[in-house]
Amino acid sequence: MRRAMQASVDEVGAAAAADGIDCRYEKGGTIVAARSAAQVQRSTDEIDEARAFGLGEEDLRWLDAGEATKVLGAQGVLGATFTRTVRLSTRRDSCVASPTRSSGAA
Repeated sequence: MRRAMQASVDEVGAAAAADGIDCRYEKGGTIVAARSAAQVQRSTDEIDEARAFGLGEEDLRWLDAGEATKVLGAQGVLGATFTRTVRLSTRRDSCVASPTRSSGAA
């Protein structure tokens, strides 16, 4: 189910690009920092559960303290989980059709 959801979002990005729509489609991600031993345990449990359901590193992965600190720019981070997701702009004026592909009429 997760892979199907991700594929459908990728399809939206491909369709927008094919139709010349600038909706600021951007592959991003979600990082959840762990600053305590309990948070590290919950994060590793989450990763273990994801693996049990067949999800791999490309779906959810652990960032060690050094990598998490570098990405987040935060102090006192013991690690973090990273989930690849998609962000779409919520601004009303962000989706602009390219004039070359708008209506097909010249």
